[in-house]
Amino acid sequence: MNRARWIFSAVAAALVIIGAGMLSNHGALGPAPAGQHAISKLNVDQFQSAFNAASDQTRLLVTFSPT
Repeated sequence: MNRARWIFSAVAAALVIIGAGMLSNHGALGPAPAGQHAISKLNVDQFQSAFNAASDQTRLLVTFSPT
């Protein structure tokens, strides 16, 4: 595979991955499985209130950054 074709393939794959990520952020996610809470979008104030309200429970904060 020559260099130009390899670069084209890499860019095309990146665009597909980015497109899939954009779709998942615009409500394309399906319903949550039985017994599991659905994902919800929270602003900072809502997140802080929900986090602080669960002070009697074990909490885990996971941050994902694609960069």
